[in-house]
Amino acid sequence: MIYDFIHLGSGPIMMLDALNKSNNSSQNILLIDKANELGGSWKNINLFGDNLVENAVHYLLPDSKGYSFLSKNFRIELENAERKFYAVNIFNLKLLVNVNNVFGKFIYLINGGDQAYPIKMKNFLNTLFKKSIVSQTKYPKEGMTHVLQRISETLLKSKVKVKLNENINKIIISENYITLKSKKNTYRTKKLILSHGFIPCEIIGKESIQISIEKKINPRPSLHIITKTKSKVNKKYFGFSQVLFPRGSLIKYVHQLSQFQNLSENKNQQIIVAALNHDLKQSKNNYYKIADLLEKYNCIPYSEKRSIDQFYWQEIFIYQMSTKELLKLSKISKNKISFLETECLNKGFGKYSDTWNFPENYFYN
Repeated sequence: MIYDFIHLGSGPIMMLDALNKSNNSSQNILLIDKANELGGSWKNINLFGDNLVENAVHYLLPDSKGYSFLSKNFRIELENAERKFYAVNIFNLKLLVNVNNVFGKFIYLINGGDQAYPIKMKNFLNTLFKKSIVSQTKYPKEGMTHVLQRISETLLKSKVKVKLNENINKIIISENYITLKSKKNTYRTKKLILSHGFIPCEIIGKESIQISIEKKINPRPSLHIITKTKSKVNKKYFGFSQVLFPRGSLIKYVHQLSQFQNLSENKNQQIIVAALNHDLKQSKNNYYKIADLLEKYNCIPYSEKRSIDQFYWQEIFIYQMSTKELLKLSKISKNKISFLETECLNKGFGKYSDTWNFPENYFYN
């Protein structure tokens, strides 16, 4: 069988595009993912005895059309930046200052924060009082679990065929179609859809010439930490949604995950995830260094003794292929290989929502 389209990867944009193509044509569409569940880097994990802990909160960068698409199709409320903070260190006094606070922004700029605008003296005041991207970002108030669940369930009920646990290790470009091979199967398609998250495998062009593709790897280790207490956790530890740390810190930023969990009123636990410095290595010593720093900034409750099972480390690698390399593949294949821009989810929603045609209440029928 030769498919009309094969989507390689199951991030939200890839799933939505496959659904749209399936709904608006009689074409045969296949979606393949090497993981055992849908969602790509957005899928949730079972952790610390809780179901579907948000794996990593990738904030939705400003795009009004993207926000509108989410709100309209998934009945969600988007939270603004009022609970986002900068971590600042003044004479060894560690403080959290709201991102909308000019003083906090000044200190963050001086500290060289990763998500701050670069300082140029000639327009320093303009930079200082300019509304930053950080303060304009939004995120679903109840997390992305609901959105992922609706997309995944709808996809599995659709005409789109889905193959999970299928790692494609070879792609062959020929005159009439694209062949994909795994250890288990061979697939053929008239058009292959990739994304920035595609991890390059062996790619063979015409006349059996191997195509060299540069794989861009951005390591982004992360650490989940749960703090359990015998009594109710002080509400101040649930007061933030995101904290950004200065450049050079062990931590890049921290996200509050407890806000997305179905915890009882007597909250005796708190869960966060910290995105870490890219060159930080996994070690028990680093676990406790990170926990200690977060305690000092009041991002997590103090614990006299933490056990190793209260930490969960992940080696995350993001943005595997550049737009330049994807365009190269598209040209070599004479457009039989194309790609969707997925490195920024909300901007992708905004870009493709004009071409997607989902009926009202489509994800709830």
